[in-house]
This record gives sequence, structure tokens and C-alpha cells, in this order.
Amino acid sequence: GVSAKVNIESSDLLGRYAVADEDIAPGTIVASGDPTVAILNPDNRSLMYEFCVSCLRPVDRVYPCLTCSSVIFCSPACRSSAGSSFHRYQCQMDLYHFRQEDTEDAFNIFMTLQTLWQKPPSFFFDNWSREKVELVGEVDLEYQRFWNMVTHHETRTERSFLKI
Repeated sequence: GVSAKVNIESSDLLGRYAVADEDIAPGTIVASGDPTVAILNPDNRSLMYEFCVSCLRPVDRVYPCLTCSSVIFCSPACRSSAGSSFHRYQCQMDLYHFRQEDTEDAFNIFMTLQTLWQKPPSFFFDNWSREKVELVGEVDLEYQRFWNMVTHHETRTERSFLKI
């Protein structure tokens, strides 16, 4: 949530922005929340084997992926959860092998894929309007907000859209 010390405003010129309602001391937390999407991508690639690819926490006891040697998990629960959802796709692409060879900036392109992988294909078939290029139906608010960050799709050409 957002602190009572901050007011969220919006305008056509600036978009959405925060305004302090009172003086805020340095170090004060003014907003917090869970990410809509996250992907393990440390600045130093040697740190890849120090964090769980599922919950992103530091790992004390290592639980390796059962199908690839590129990631680790902090628990059997994280390994099972990731293996039955997003990580099965990462394994098929050998995604984290590429992270070992490429830069963190080049790897950021995979954040888009992670956004898609965290929902089952049925989610998009049930909640996607091809005509309006938007999500419809029963979509959780945070995912809807994330999706709505692209506000210029009306001005894009047909060639610029991914075909599914």
C-alpha cells in the first residue's frame, strides 16, 4: 500500500505520480507491495547459484532442478511449484544457461516471457480480447494494472504485435 503521507495524483501531461502531503523523513517507507512479475537476474552472474529461482530468497540448502543444471531452489516446495509452472518453460528454452553467457541487460527481455509464463494458457484464452488487444473477464487487479501499462497499442501497426 501507500503511506497516508503520500497522495497519488494523475494528469494527462505527467501520467500517474505521487505528491507528499507532509514532510517525509529520509528512510521512511512510503509505498510497498508484492511484484506482479519477477525473474532472477543478479548483476553478477556468479550469484545465480545463491538464490532460489522461485521465491528469489538466498539459499542455505540447495535443491537442484530435476531437469536442468542452471538453477537451484531453496526447498522441495519451491522446486515443485516452479517445475509445474514457469520453470518448465525456462527449462525447455535452457533460459538460465543463456544468463551465464550474456549480460543482465540482454537477459531482461525474458521478463516479458515470465509475465506470460506465470499464468496458464487457459487464462489468456479465457480473458483475452483479440479485437481490442486487451484483457477482459476475471483478471486479478495487479495483473490488470501491469497489463495496462502499455497505453499506446491503438497507435501500433499490426506487424508490431506478437501473433498467438
